[in-house]
Amino acid sequence: MEFSQKVAIQSATKMKGGEEVTDGYKVALLTVKFCVKEIEGLENADGSPYELEFEEDGKTLTDDCANELFQLDASPLLIRACNAYVAALKGEVLEGVQFDFSGVKSVKKK
Repeated sequence: MEFSQKVAIQSATKMKGGEEVTDGYKVALLTVKFCVKEIEGLENADGSPYELEFEEDGKTLTDDCANELFQLDASPLLIRACNAYVAALKGEVLEGVQFDFSGVKSVKKK
């Protein structure tokens, strides 16, 4: 996930009762848009395999695609998996979910 994407997630707020609060729906939507790169086992109504749709950058799901994923019965698990990825909770085991951390480098700050 790019730094700008992390900032967008952390900046997702709304006004409630005159105070700025985290917009949970927007955080969840952005997290799914930025984290989901592949999904298997879903079918369209006609039985054809469901395919994710990406923005021109090839990395970010379109709004329509993210909204379609939100309509799945399993969307709470999907959101939880994406939140776990954002929080880098590598040790959390979620049935049917695989995190690909290959290529992720951790550099200790001095």
